[in-house]
Parts: sequence; C-alpha cells; structure tokens
Amino acid sequence: PKMIKTRLKIDRKIFYRILDDFRDDIVEETEDAFIVEKEIEDNRELMLYLLSFADGLTILEPEWLRADYTALLRNMLNRY
Repeated sequence: PKMIKTRLKIDRKIFYRILDDFRDDIVEETEDAFIVEKEIEDNRELMLYLLSFADGLTILEPEWLRADYTALLRNMLNRY
C-alpha cells in the first residue's frame, strides 16, 4: 500500500487517545492542539481511522485528502 505524508492538527482534548501513534511526530504545539506530520498507509480503513477522531482532528495536508474527507462528511450530513 502507498504511504501518504500527512499534516494533522489534533486537539489536546483527544491527544491522549493517539499518543502511541503520534508522540514522535509532533512538529508544533499550540495552546489547544498539536500539529503532527506522519506518513499514513493509504488503504480502505484510512477514512474510518480519521473519522474516529470526530471533531478533534483537522487534516491540514495533503489538500486532496482534506477534500476527500470533506466530501465524505458532506455526504454523511446529507443523509440527515
């Protein structure tokens, strides 16, 4: 599987949940969030993994992943 270089903003309120995965990937820290850069495997489970962070995650890069994620969220919202 292809690896994707990502840049993610993770809210401090959920960071405890992903410390094992992202502890060594923190590149910036703010009062309310951590910015991490990590290569993530591009597979069928990627979107489910990202969705599991709910509103505690913002995809900063790559732009195409951000767009795909936004489209998925819109499609989900349109069901309701």
